[in-house]
Amino acid sequence: VAIIAYIICIKNIFTAKKQIYKKAVENPDTDITNIIYEVQNESKNTIAMPIKFIGIAMAVIIIPCIFFANPRTFYKKEGSGYSLIKYSRGVTSKKEVNVPSTYRGKSVVSIGKGAFKNSNIEKVYLPDSLEEIKKEAFYNCAKIRRIEIPKNVTAIRGNAFEKCTSLRVVKLNEGLKEIRGGAFKECEALYEISLPDSLEYLGASTFSYCSSLREITIPEKVTEINGQTFEYCTALQTVKMHDNITSIHGEVFVNCTLLYNVILPSKITEIKGNTFENCRSLKSINIPKGVTRIGGHAFYGCRNLSSVTVPSTVTEIGSSAFRLCTSLRTISVPKGAYINEKAFKESPTIITKY
Repeated sequence: VAIIAYIICIKNIFTAKKQIYKKAVENPDTDITNIIYEVQNESKNTIAMPIKFIGIAMAVIIIPCIFFANPRTFYKKEGSGYSLIKYSRGVTSKKEVNVPSTYRGKSVVSIGKGAFKNSNIEKVYLPDSLEEIKKEAFYNCAKIRRIEIPKNVTAIRGNAFEKCTSLRVVKLNEGLKEIRGGAFKECEALYEISLPDSLEYLGASTFSYCSSLREITIPEKVTEINGQTFEYCTALQTVKMHDNITSIHGEVFVNCTLLYNVILPSKITEIKGNTFENCRSLKSINIPKGVTRIGGHAFYGCRNLSSVTVPSTVTEIGSSAFRLCTSLRTISVPKGAYINEKAFKESPTIITKY
């Protein structure tokens, strides 16, 4: 804006000088003061527009730059408090953000949908007043390394921390009840997280592609493990499950290539499709009594699986269920069980019936 203003002023000065010189030559008897006055009047219309332009430019560019010079947060009324709905980086940026506990005298009760999405913050401190972290709140905040979820938060919504690729440590406090689908998906540096005893719901793909996660314990109140929850957790070695779990959905442990220690809950009734696909380190599995079906591709590509206990309750073994299980030499299955013709394809397995 300053450069444009300078150019406009120089141009007008140069033009005025030329006009004065020309009029002085053409009217040698006219007083020079009168010539200058005349040129000034003629120039008013041509100067007015550039001045207007400069004013508009200052309003559009300079004033917002001053207003957003520092990062800002925006809030929206929510219930009896406020939700932080947007973090604006501004002209400058900050590595740390302290979310206040109050705004306009009311509690800040939630981080809104996409509030910090794609921001470059490295640390964020959340207040105890928070009750909820909404969908995509910190999506793709790729520089955050650690976060503590306050004690009053009861729900972390879907994809809240997805693609936080530098996030290594997450501290979850008692009181948290829900972690929705994809909440920590693709947090590839995440290696330390402990699920609190208060947790009741663990959504699909919660930890998908968390390739540094080594161990996880499922809390007692979680009775269902949704699909793809731990898929492509390539460093995961141990999953501790309890007997209150009644359902493990399909594709939960797909490509968990280091997973070797799994004790299945006694109340499940089905090993669903692709559950342990390509778990190459899994050596043995004891299928609980009460399971009636082993779904298609359930143990596909488990190359080190050498021991499988199949209970008398199993009535069906699906397509490619044990395909490419190259270490599975023998297996005993119930006499009445239906075995798909491709169930043991490309495996050296000898099937006996009891």
